Amino acid sequence: MPVTIAAIRNSNPQTISPGANIQFNQVFELTNISFNDTSDTLTILETGVYDISFSASTTFPGSSPFGFGISFNGQPPTRNFSTNVIGSAVSFSTIVTLQAGTTISVQPTANTISIPNTGDTTATLSVFRIY
Repeated sequence: MPVTIAAIRNSNPQTISPGANIQFNQVFELTNISFNDTSDTLTILETGVYDISFSASTTFPGSSPFGFGISFNGQPPTRNFSTNVIGSAVSFSTIVTLQAGTTISVQPTANTISIPNTGDTTATLSVFRIY
């Protein structure tokens, strides 16, 4: 089984409404997964079981509760995590079976979210194939 991994990040501030994709502006690693930096989506190239992990820093303005979710093929997020604490880091991971051609993006699930300008990484998304 070939190594399949994507690790992308964002270092720019952004304000994202539900239904819009989190933006990623840097690629750490990309092997056997494609990344579209116009739509901020990853595309799975081989069917398999994948671990998907996401984390982000948040700040005001914003409303609680808020959350992030994984969108598959542009559909509303089905795997998500929510919290009532604005101004902290949020992270979650999930394991899911994906078919080749599936697209992955991260979207807010409840309320608008602001990601601050920290001068460093503010959001990361990693995907790797387990089997």
